[in-house]
Amino acid sequence: MTAAVTITKAYADTCAGQIHYRSCSGGDALAAPILFFHRAPVCSGSFDRVLKQLSGWRRMVAFDTPGFGQSYTPDAGTPIGSVVDAFVQAVDRLGIDRFHLVAHHSGAHFAGELALRLPGRALSLMLDGAMVTSAEQRANVTPAATPPIIDPQGGYVQAAWKFLLPYYTVFDARCIHNEFVGAMASTFTRAATMDMVRGHDLGAVIAALDCPILASAAEDDVFVTHLDRIVALAPRSVIRRYGAAGIASPDLQTEVFCDLIRENVDRAES
Repeated sequence: MTAAVTITKAYADTCAGQIHYRSCSGGDALAAPILFFHRAPVCSGSFDRVLKQLSGWRRMVAFDTPGFGQSYTPDAGTPIGSVVDAFVQAVDRLGIDRFHLVAHHSGAHFAGELALRLPGRALSLMLDGAMVTSAEQRANVTPAATPPIIDPQGGYVQAAWKFLLPYYTVFDARCIHNEFVGAMASTFTRAATMDMVRGHDLGAVIAALDCPILASAAEDDVFVTHLDRIVALAPRSVIRRYGAAGIASPDLQTEVFCDLIRENVDRAES
C-alpha cells in the first residue's frame, strides 16, 4: 500500500502579518525548494494535487496570497511591493535560500516580482495562465475589486456563482465548489490584492528577468493567447500549450502541470 502524502500547514511571521502556507517535504534535502503562488479567489489548497503528485522529489511550499486563504489582509491602497516584502520575509523565515517559482494566473504577479527582487536566488519561473496586458486592458479584463451588496435574499451568492461558472469550460464539481468557497471567503479581504493585480505591469517584469521562464496554459484558458506576448518579451522562454482545463489546470491537468514543473526545474539546474 502506498503511504499517504502528508501536507502540513503553518504560518510565517512577517512585518505585515502572518502568511499561511502548505508544505510537503521529502526527497533531496539539498535541492532548491519549489514555491507556489495560486490564482484568485482560491487559496494554496488549489495546489494540493500537485504537491501530492510531486511529493518525495524535493521540498515544496504553497503560499496563501495576502487577502486570500488564511494569510493576512492588506490595507486598501497597499502597493504590490509591500506584499512582496512580506513574501521575502516569509521565504527567509522558512530558511530557504535558492528556489524555483510556480505561479498560476494572478499568482504570476507576485511570483514575478519576487523573482525580480531576488535575482540569483530565484532559479526559474513557471507562469501558467498569466495575464500580460496593457493597463487599459487589465482594467477591462479584471473586475473592479468592490465588495458586493449583501442582500437578505442571498442574491450576491447566486451572482458570484454565475460569474465564476463560465470560466469552467470543463465542469468539475469539486473545483467549482472550491472556487466558489474561495470567492465567498475572500468577499471582504481580496479588494486590495486584486487592485494590485489590476495595476501591475507583469510584462515589464517578465522582460527584466534573467532566470529561465516556462509559460504555459490550457488550450481553453482565457489567457492562452497571452503566451505569444510572453515569448515576445522574453525570447528565451519556453512556451507550452496543453489540453482543456479552463482556469483549473493544477486540478484538472495535474499530471501535465507537474511534468512542466519538472521540465523547467531540470532545464534551470542542468
